[in-house]
Amino acid sequence: MDCDHIFEIYIDDKLIKQFSLETVNSYFIKNGFYDEKEMANKSAGISTYLEGFWEILNMTTLSEREEYTDDEFCNALEIYRNENIKESLFSNTTLIRMFAILDRRVGKRTLEKIKDNVIKQPKWLQIFYQLRFEAEGIDYIYGEMELTFEFFYKQLKKGMNINEICFCFKDDEVTEYYLGYISRNEKPYWVGQCDIKDGCEFYSAEELINAKIYNGQSLLECWDNIIFLSIEGVQVDEWLEFFEHC
Repeated sequence: MDCDHIFEIYIDDKLIKQFSLETVNSYFIKNGFYDEKEMANKSAGISTYLEGFWEILNMTTLSEREEYTDDEFCNALEIYRNENIKESLFSNTTLIRMFAILDRRVGKRTLEKIKDNVIKQPKWLQIFYQLRFEAEGIDYIYGEMELTFEFFYKQLKKGMNINEICFCFKDDEVTEYYLGYISRNEKPYWVGQCDIKDGCEFYSAEELINAKIYNGQSLLECWDNIIFLSIEGVQVDEWLEFFEHC
Protein backbone atom coordinates (compact mmCIF):
# COMPACT_ATOMS: atom_id res chain seq x y z
CA MET A 1 0.00 0.00 0.00
CA ASP A 2 1.22 3.50 -0.73
CA CYS A 3 2.67 5.47 2.21
CA ASP A 4 2.54 2.40 4.45
CA HIS A 5 5.37 1.58 6.83
CA ILE A 6 6.36 -1.99 7.55
CA PHE A 7 8.53 -3.62 10.19
CA GLU A 8 9.90 -7.10 9.62
CA ILE A 9 11.70 -9.57 11.89
CA TYR A 10 14.10 -12.08 10.34
CA ILE A 11 15.95 -14.97 11.97
CA ASP A 12 18.69 -16.63 9.90
CA ASP A 13 17.39 -14.88 6.75
CA LYS A 14 13.86 -16.26 7.25
CA LEU A 15 10.99 -13.82 7.67
CA ILE A 16 9.28 -14.51 11.00
CA LYS A 17 6.85 -11.64 11.44
CA GLN A 18 5.61 -8.53 9.63
CA PHE A 19 3.90 -5.50 11.13
CA SER A 20 1.93 -3.22 8.81
CA LEU A 21 -1.56 -2.05 7.85
CA GLU A 22 -1.54 -4.42 4.90
CA THR A 23 -0.57 -7.37 7.08
CA VAL A 24 -3.53 -6.74 9.38
CA ASN A 25 -5.97 -6.03 6.54
CA SER A 26 -4.98 -9.28 4.81
CA TYR A 27 -5.58 -11.04 8.12
CA PHE A 28 -9.05 -9.46 8.36
CA ILE A 29 -9.90 -10.57 4.81
CA LYS A 30 -8.59 -14.11 5.31
CA ASN A 31 -10.42 -14.61 8.60
CA GLY A 32 -13.81 -13.24 7.55
CA PHE A 33 -13.88 -9.98 9.47
CA TYR A 34 -15.53 -8.25 6.50
CA ASP A 35 -19.12 -9.10 5.61
CA GLU A 36 -20.05 -10.55 2.20
CA LYS A 37 -21.13 -7.19 0.78
CA GLU A 38 -17.87 -5.52 1.75
CA MET A 39 -15.86 -8.38 0.23
CA ALA A 40 -17.90 -8.27 -2.98
CA ASN A 41 -17.33 -4.51 -3.26
CA LYS A 42 -13.59 -4.95 -2.75
CA SER A 43 -13.42 -7.69 -5.37
CA ALA A 44 -15.39 -5.60 -7.85
CA GLY A 45 -13.28 -2.52 -7.21
CA ILE A 46 -16.32 -0.58 -5.95
CA SER A 47 -14.69 0.09 -2.59
CA THR A 48 -11.07 0.74 -1.77
CA TYR A 49 -8.76 -1.85 -0.28
CA LEU A 50 -8.90 -0.20 3.15
CA GLU A 51 -12.60 0.68 3.24
CA GLY A 52 -14.06 -0.57 6.50
CA PHE A 53 -10.59 -1.40 7.83
CA TRP A 54 -10.38 1.28 10.51
CA GLU A 55 -13.77 0.42 11.96
CA ILE A 56 -12.81 -3.23 12.36
CA LEU A 57 -9.37 -2.35 13.71
CA ASN A 58 -10.90 -0.16 16.40
CA MET A 59 -13.32 -2.92 17.39
CA THR A 60 -10.73 -5.70 17.73
CA THR A 61 -8.27 -5.74 20.60
CA LEU A 62 -4.68 -6.95 20.23
CA SER A 63 -5.59 -10.12 22.11
CA GLU A 64 -8.24 -10.98 19.48
CA ARG A 65 -5.79 -11.27 16.58
CA GLU A 66 -2.28 -12.36 15.71
CA GLU A 67 -1.32 -9.62 13.24
CA TYR A 68 -0.46 -6.04 14.13
CA THR A 69 0.13 -2.69 12.45
CA ASP A 70 3.38 -0.76 12.42
CA ASP A 71 1.83 1.80 14.81
CA GLU A 72 0.89 -0.97 17.24
CA PHE A 73 4.46 -2.26 17.03
CA CYS A 74 5.83 1.20 17.89
CA ASN A 75 3.33 1.76 20.71
CA ALA A 76 4.20 -1.60 22.28
CA LEU A 77 7.91 -0.81 21.99
CA GLU A 78 7.39 2.53 23.73
CA ILE A 79 5.48 0.91 26.61
CA TYR A 80 8.13 -1.82 26.96
CA ARG A 81 10.93 0.76 27.12
CA ASN A 82 9.22 2.68 29.90
CA GLU A 83 7.98 -0.03 32.24
CA ASN A 84 9.51 -2.60 34.56
CA ILE A 85 10.89 -5.65 32.73
CA LYS A 86 8.84 -8.02 34.92
CA GLU A 87 5.65 -6.17 33.97
CA SER A 88 6.59 -6.45 30.31
CA LEU A 89 7.39 -10.15 30.56
CA PHE A 90 3.94 -10.91 31.97
CA SER A 91 2.07 -8.23 30.03
CA ASN A 92 -1.38 -8.94 28.61
CA THR A 93 -0.11 -7.53 25.30
CA THR A 94 1.60 -10.10 23.10
CA LEU A 95 3.85 -7.56 21.41
CA ILE A 96 5.24 -6.33 24.72
CA ARG A 97 6.00 -9.92 25.76
CA MET A 98 7.89 -10.36 22.49
CA PHE A 99 10.22 -7.47 23.32
CA ALA A 100 10.62 -8.63 26.91
CA ILE A 101 11.62 -12.22 26.16
CA LEU A 102 14.51 -10.94 24.03
CA ASP A 103 15.72 -8.60 26.78
CA ARG A 104 19.03 -9.68 28.35
CA ARG A 105 17.68 -8.52 31.73
CA VAL A 106 15.54 -11.66 31.66
CA GLY A 107 18.03 -14.12 33.10
CA LYS A 108 18.35 -17.87 32.98
CA ARG A 109 16.59 -18.42 36.33
CA THR A 110 13.56 -16.47 35.16
CA LEU A 111 13.48 -18.35 31.87
CA GLU A 112 13.57 -21.66 33.76
CA LYS A 113 10.54 -20.56 35.78
CA ILE A 114 8.42 -19.59 32.78
CA LYS A 115 9.32 -22.36 30.34
CA ASP A 116 6.27 -24.48 31.21
CA ASN A 117 3.98 -21.64 30.14
CA VAL A 118 5.46 -21.25 26.67
CA ILE A 119 2.90 -23.59 25.12
CA LYS A 120 0.22 -21.04 26.07
CA GLN A 121 1.84 -18.39 23.88
CA PRO A 122 0.78 -17.84 20.25
CA LYS A 123 2.74 -20.09 17.91
CA TRP A 124 4.57 -17.20 16.28
CA LEU A 125 5.71 -15.95 19.70
CA GLN A 126 6.92 -19.40 20.80
CA ILE A 127 9.72 -18.99 18.27
CA PHE A 128 11.24 -16.16 20.32
CA TYR A 129 11.00 -18.11 23.57
CA GLN A 130 12.64 -21.07 21.89
CA LEU A 131 15.41 -18.80 20.63
CA ARG A 132 16.16 -17.58 24.16
CA PHE A 133 16.12 -21.10 25.62
CA GLU A 134 18.59 -22.30 23.03
CA ALA A 135 20.85 -19.29 23.58
CA GLU A 136 20.87 -19.89 27.35
CA GLY A 137 21.38 -23.65 27.03
CA ILE A 138 18.08 -24.44 28.72
CA ASP A 139 16.72 -27.94 28.19
CA TYR A 140 13.15 -27.76 27.02
CA ILE A 141 10.70 -30.50 26.02
CA TYR A 142 9.10 -29.12 22.91
CA GLY A 143 6.03 -31.33 23.16
CA GLU A 144 3.27 -29.73 21.12
CA MET A 145 5.41 -26.83 19.98
CA GLU A 146 5.62 -26.21 16.28
CA LEU A 147 8.73 -27.43 14.46
CA THR A 148 10.27 -24.13 13.44
CA PHE A 149 12.67 -23.68 10.57
CA GLU A 150 15.36 -22.36 12.92
CA PHE A 151 15.28 -25.48 15.12
CA PHE A 152 15.08 -27.83 12.13
CA TYR A 153 18.02 -26.16 10.40
CA LYS A 154 20.13 -26.35 13.56
CA GLN A 155 19.59 -30.12 13.79
CA LEU A 156 20.21 -30.53 10.08
CA LYS A 157 23.54 -28.68 10.27
CA LYS A 158 24.60 -30.85 13.20
CA GLY A 159 23.29 -34.03 11.56
CA MET A 160 21.70 -35.04 14.86
CA ASN A 161 18.99 -37.71 14.68
CA ILE A 162 17.90 -36.50 11.30
CA ASN A 163 19.03 -39.33 8.99
CA GLU A 164 15.67 -39.64 7.23
CA ILE A 165 12.89 -37.09 6.93
CA CYS A 166 9.59 -37.70 5.16
CA PHE A 167 7.35 -34.81 4.17
CA CYS A 168 4.75 -33.65 1.67
CA PHE A 169 3.39 -30.29 0.54
CA LYS A 170 0.06 -28.82 1.61
CA ASP A 171 -1.03 -28.47 -2.02
CA ASP A 172 -0.12 -32.11 -2.77
CA GLU A 173 -0.49 -34.37 0.27
CA VAL A 174 -0.24 -37.54 -1.84
CA THR A 175 3.37 -37.27 -3.01
CA GLU A 176 5.95 -38.04 -0.34
CA TYR A 177 9.43 -36.52 -0.37
CA TYR A 178 12.53 -37.66 1.48
CA LEU A 179 15.79 -36.08 2.56
CA GLY A 180 18.34 -36.75 5.26
CA TYR A 181 21.90 -37.02 6.47
CA ILE A 182 24.45 -39.87 6.22
CA SER A 183 27.68 -38.93 7.97
CA ARG A 184 29.90 -41.48 6.22
CA ASN A 185 29.19 -40.09 2.73
CA GLU A 186 31.44 -37.52 1.07
CA LYS A 187 28.31 -35.46 0.44
CA PRO A 188 26.37 -36.35 3.59
CA TYR A 189 23.14 -34.49 2.80
CA TRP A 190 20.85 -36.37 0.45
CA VAL A 191 17.54 -35.65 -1.26
CA GLY A 192 15.22 -38.17 -2.89
CA GLN A 193 12.45 -37.11 -5.24
CA CYS A 194 12.86 -33.55 -6.46
CA ASP A 195 13.34 -31.60 -9.69
CA ILE A 196 16.57 -33.50 -10.30
CA LYS A 197 16.08 -37.02 -11.62
CA ASP A 198 17.15 -39.69 -9.11
CA GLY A 199 17.69 -37.07 -6.42
CA CYS A 200 20.89 -35.31 -5.41
CA GLU A 201 23.48 -34.86 -2.67
CA PHE A 202 25.09 -31.86 -0.98
CA TYR A 203 28.18 -31.08 1.06
CA SER A 204 26.33 -28.86 3.55
CA ALA A 205 22.93 -28.19 5.08
CA GLU A 206 23.09 -24.65 3.73
CA GLU A 207 23.43 -25.95 0.17
CA LEU A 208 20.49 -28.29 0.69
CA ILE A 209 18.01 -25.76 2.07
CA ASN A 210 18.86 -23.17 -0.60
CA ALA A 211 18.82 -25.50 -3.62
CA LYS A 212 15.83 -24.69 -5.85
CA ILE A 213 14.81 -28.30 -6.38
CA TYR A 214 11.13 -28.36 -5.42
CA ASN A 215 9.21 -26.99 -8.41
CA GLY A 216 11.87 -24.32 -8.76
CA GLN A 217 11.78 -23.38 -5.08
CA SER A 218 14.17 -24.07 -2.24
CA LEU A 219 13.29 -25.81 1.01
CA LEU A 220 13.66 -22.45 2.74
CA GLU A 221 11.27 -20.73 0.31
CA CYS A 222 8.54 -23.37 0.60
CA TRP A 223 8.91 -24.06 4.33
CA ASP A 224 5.43 -22.80 5.21
CA ASN A 225 3.93 -25.19 2.64
CA ILE A 226 5.55 -28.31 4.14
CA ILE A 227 3.83 -31.01 6.21
CA PHE A 228 6.31 -33.26 8.03
CA LEU A 229 5.11 -36.85 8.09
CA SER A 230 7.97 -38.40 10.03
CA ILE A 231 11.54 -37.84 11.21
CA GLU A 232 13.66 -40.88 12.01
CA GLY A 233 10.59 -43.02 11.41
CA VAL A 234 8.42 -41.42 14.11
CA GLN A 235 5.90 -38.59 14.22
CA VAL A 236 7.33 -35.12 14.59
CA ASP A 237 5.97 -34.49 18.10
CA GLU A 238 7.56 -37.74 19.29
CA TRP A 239 10.86 -36.83 17.63
CA LEU A 240 10.80 -33.42 19.33
CA GLU A 241 10.04 -34.84 22.73
CA PHE A 242 12.05 -38.07 22.94
CA PHE A 243 15.10 -37.66 20.68
CA GLU A 244 18.27 -35.84 21.64
CA HIS A 245 18.73 -32.41 20.02
CA CYS A 246 21.47 -29.84 19.93
